[in-house]
Amino acid sequence: PQAKQNNGGQGFAIKMIPKSEILRYNLLKAVMAEKRILSEILVNNQHDEEPSSSASMIPKLFCCFHDDSYLYFVFELCPGGTMLDLFD
Repeated sequence: PQAKQNNGGQGFAIKMIPKSEILRYNLLKAVMAEKRILSEILVNNQHDEEPSSSASMIPKLFCCFHDDSYLYFVFELCPGGTMLDLFD
């Protein structure tokens, strides 16, 4: 899913993770690690004048939140950024 700011500005990509899947497949540690790592990359890149090339290929994580059913990770939008088409 995608979203835009109310003023028609920047676009965002939203990763929705069903809480039921996290519990069913015992993924809580993995999801928390993903959040921690992505947050650390963002913080480290903010302190570097020139981010490393590998970190610059990772979309920025803006925020995380949840409701009763899902966890949401909000990333910068990278149009055409899917790698699925490369796996033929």
